[in-house]
Amino acid sequence: MADTNAPNSAPERFLAAILAGDVAGYSRLMRQDEIATVRELKAHLASILPIVEKFAGKVIDTAGDSILAEFPSAVRAVECALAMQILLQGRNRARPRTRAMLVEAQVSSMKTSFVGSRSSWPSNQASRRLRTSGRSCSAACALFFSP
Repeated sequence: MADTNAPNSAPERFLAAILAGDVAGYSRLMRQDEIATVRELKAHLASILPIVEKFAGKVIDTAGDSILAEFPSAVRAVECALAMQILLQGRNRARPRTRAMLVEAQVSSMKTSFVGSRSSWPSNQASRRLRTSGRSCSAACALFFSP
């Protein structure tokens, strides 16, 4: 990685694939039963986070019902999102359909640069772009499976 403290250092540039996901219908689930929803979310996250590592990803952040992860390729990110959905479908089989918890995931691939601060991480850049544009930065795949 380039020395970001050097006066004339150029930022390191690379292609990053970002997976941004959140729970479909989370607000509805919270209105139905807040305690059960938070308990179920924690259990789901505990089973999902190791999947990210399995596909060479790095969890950047989780906040509430969302997950933000960075991958070396869009293929790995999409494979991870699919594995998450398959796992959650299995976990949801024992729950009433109205309590099913699935992740809506969007994968974005973008050329970015790293200059050393957290706000410049590729995942944060992609997250901001995804939220403000309503679509992906360059190539995207939205994944959502019904329970």
